[in-house]
Amino acid sequence: MLAWRLFHNRIPTDEQLQKRGIPTVSVCQLCSFRFVEDSTHLFVSCSFAQHVWQWLACCFGCSLPSHGTIVDLWNTIKGKTFSPQLKNLWIAGCLYALMAIWKERNKLRFDNKIPSLLRVFRSIRAWLRFIAPHTPGHTVGLVDFQLLVGLGIQPISRRRIAPRWVLWHPPITPWIKLNTDGLAKGNPGPAACGGVFRDEKGRYLGGFCQGLGHQTAFFAELMGVIIGIEFAFQFGWNSIWLESDSTSVLACIVSSSFVPPWPLRIAWSTCLARIRSLTFHCSHVLREGNTVADRLTNMGLASTALVWYSTALSTLSPFLLPHSLSA
Repeated sequence: MLAWRLFHNRIPTDEQLQKRGIPTVSVCQLCSFRFVEDSTHLFVSCSFAQHVWQWLACCFGCSLPSHGTIVDLWNTIKGKTFSPQLKNLWIAGCLYALMAIWKERNKLRFDNKIPSLLRVFRSIRAWLRFIAPHTPGHTVGLVDFQLLVGLGIQPISRRRIAPRWVLWHPPITPWIKLNTDGLAKGNPGPAACGGVFRDEKGRYLGGFCQGLGHQTAFFAELMGVIIGIEFAFQFGWNSIWLESDSTSVLACIVSSSFVPPWPLRIAWSTCLARIRSLTFHCSHVLREGNTVADRLTNMGLASTALVWYSTALSTLSPFLLPHSLSA
């Protein structure tokens, strides 16, 4: 609140009071020089304020200008580069310093209490330690780590995410797994879909791709399912396990209220009827486990017709071999 009032000239300094017609003698009481008390002097160029900023900047291993306006000071404060945890604490500390300077001014004026730099320093340190556990961000680098330790604050290291293997897993007998995918370059943009069928041993049974013109990625994902289910129905594969990396498409399959895009209303209705005639299961797979379907989909961008590949292309072999359990 104080910062907002300060940057919008709503702080009742002597200068502001004079502008509003209130007679007062304008003298900064925090320093030994008889300067007019305006926001720039009180918070930037006053010797008391400068000691506060120099001390705070030293705590954070940087420097701040001793001249300019309050806006210039704030732009410099925001422009300092620290790791996220230290940057958040730096901003919080500077905002608190503004309030501490204002409080010291008011204590002197209204309570006749002598200003104390030591009191300000202690209050800023206490404030930083209080908010540190609730401040987001992490610390990067030894320098920032040491600065936080110097402030009595526990540095937060970046949480390392443990890598995990994402693999395609073959279905159990007698299921045939259908992996589908769809994409649009630009969404909407040039779109395509693709899919691949494999058995319980990971053997390639067939794959397809098709360019779809200018469409959305969601449209392409739906088309991948529609075409894949139609192929399964035509080949007489009655136990189909559909895998997709699109949770939206999987939700549409089980939804009774989903309304497909207008051009797909008949095809989607037919697809659902085919699904009801099959022994059917669907599940989500991470994109890394849907590599073959993704490759076929990208191939579809170069084709306007529906293409069926009864044997695996050589470009797909590197992605099929790790998942095949037999030659």
